[in-house]
Amino acid sequence: MELEPREGGRMHFKLGPIELWVVGIIAFAFIGGCGKFVNSINSKMDEMVKAQQQLTTQQAVTNQQILTLSAQLSDVPALSQRVSKLEVQMEQQTAETAELRRLRGLK
Repeated sequence: MELEPREGGRMHFKLGPIELWVVGIIAFAFIGGCGKFVNSINSKMDEMVKAQQQLTTQQAVTNQQILTLSAQLSDVPALSQRVSKLEVQMEQQTAETAELRRLRGLK
């Protein structure tokens, strides 16, 4: 490395061939490292996009299942009403059957 005076009193330095090689190797390594870093970020972004797509698919499936369950559960009040009507009918039938057996016993 050499320092050379320039006009206006400023100093200028000049690199020798070995220093130029060292600077070139450092610059090449720096550019390679930056490229590897960018490539790593891109691969992480691709993984995140895939994960987001899977999550979206799972969310759609879950929403469909919730809709199916909601439709099935909407019939529950009607079912309980039907069950109670059937219980009343069963009690009436049981009472009528018992009455008919008593009447048969009287004959």
